[in-house]
This record gives sequence, structure tokens and C-alpha cells, in this order.
Amino acid sequence: MSAFAVGLPCALVNRHGLVHSGLGRDAWTLTTDDIYHFAIYFYILEILYTICMALIKLTLLAFYLTLFLAASTSVWTRRLLWGSITFQVVLATVTIMLAVFQCSPVSYYWKQLVASDASASCIASTPIVWTNASLNVALDIWIVLIPLREVRNLRMPLRKKLGVIFMFLMGTFVTVVSILRLSSIYLTSASINITWDYLPLALWSTVEINVGIICTCLPTLRLIFMSISPKVCGSQEPRSKTVSKSTEAQLGAAASRRQRRLSSLETNVGTEEGELDQELGIPFSEGRGHQE
Repeated sequence: MSAFAVGLPCALVNRHGLVHSGLGRDAWTLTTDDIYHFAIYFYILEILYTICMALIKLTLLAFYLTLFLAASTSVWTRRLLWGSITFQVVLATVTIMLAVFQCSPVSYYWKQLVASDASASCIASTPIVWTNASLNVALDIWIVLIPLREVRNLRMPLRKKLGVIFMFLMGTFVTVVSILRLSSIYLTSASINITWDYLPLALWSTVEINVGIICTCLPTLRLIFMSISPKVCGSQEPRSKTVSKSTEAQLGAAASRRQRRLSSLETNVGTEEGELDQELGIPFSEGRGHQE
């Protein structure tokens, strides 16, 4: 949910900010005001992208941690998960700080495209972008590999276990998109026509965010599919067995209650007959003989 909450503003900035300011058009056909606002929106998108991708990875790692804590997971696996979470938090924090303060003053990031200032400066962003992108690709691969070795320890039928493996492997789509995004970073590293050359980077970043959100939602989507079509998701047979056992237990309990009521009724009848004989002054044996 948090990744979606950040991913939605990313899409809005792309659609109503960058596109409106000239994304995909030749910079020489735009006004100075368009380029100025384009740089502001791209600055915002850099920060939102980093936050969103960090939240996506942290969501997956938290899900793995919850899943494997409930299972018989080795201590080393839990330590690897916590170490991965710590590394992701540190990486995201450093990247966000560098993105926010890459220029001094900060406003020079979008002002430098329309007017130069000898007193202002910006750090070389290309090495930082490449390093961050490479580390994120490596972390994507790492996040996919961590749970696969622990799936065999899960106590579940083979069919469900294969479904869990398939769900984990769906995370490789994020890795593929991240690798494809690297080519767009190369195109923008020495661009002099930013509104034109930044289009592939904006597109691949948007695709990467949305694919990541879909992958984090797969466990919840599986529950929805199970409720719609239990047979397809492999939950029909266990449910039938559970219902059968529950029905047998209910029938057994009902039979026991019925037997107790009959025994109680016989006891009450015998007691009432004895009390009636005593009130009439008839000995118990004579009363029984008279009735017989």
C-alpha cells in the first residue's frame, strides 16, 4: 500500500508534469519556462522513484521475513533477511540525500538549464546513478534467490510449493526491467537534449515501479484467486476434507446429545413413577406388579 501511495504520484508527475512540460519533444522547440518546469518535475521524480523502489523491496523482504519466521527457518536465513533490510534502508537513505542535495543551492538543479551561476555547483551525478542502479539490480537478484532455498522447508503439498516458487520467480520481471532501464541511463549520461533523451528513462522507471507493485501484491492476489476459483488454485481438496471432518464431528456431537437426552428422560420417568407410588401408599414392588 505504501509503495502504491508513492507510485501514484510518480505516475501523476510523469503524466501531468513531465509530459506537459515537453517530455519526448525536442528541447529546441520548447520555451525556457517549459524547460525550467521540466527540470523541477524531473527532480521530484528522482526522489519519488528512489522512495518507491525502496518501499517495494522492503515490502518483499518483510513478507519473506513473516513467511519464514512462521516456518522452520534457519537462523542464518533470518539474519540474511534482516541484513538485506538494513542494507536497503541505508542505500535508499544515502541515495535520497544525494538526490536532494546534489546541487548547492538545491534550486540550482533546475535553474542551471536556463541560467548559469558561477557561485553554484552540482556533483557529478552519472557515477552515482550508475552505482545506485547496479546495486539495485544486484539487490533484486538477491531478493529472488533468498527465499528459494527455504521453500523446500515449508510444510505444504508439492503443488502449493511449486506455486510459491513461481510467485517468487515473478520477481525476476523487476530485475529484467531494471536491467533494461540501465540502457536508458546510458543515453541520458551525456545528453544535451534532455526533454527528448529522458523519455526512455521516464518510461522504464514507470514500468519498473508498476511491475514492482504488482509483484508485491501477488500474495494478496493469490488469496483473491483462491476465493474465486479454489480448484484452480489448488485449495479445493483440502477444503473438502476439512468440511467432511467438520460434518462428522457435528454429527457425532448431535448423536451424543440425543443419547444424553434419552437417558435423562428415562431417569425422570422412573423417578416420577416412584414418587407417585409413594404418594398413593403403594409399595414399590406392588406398584410395579400392578403396572405390569
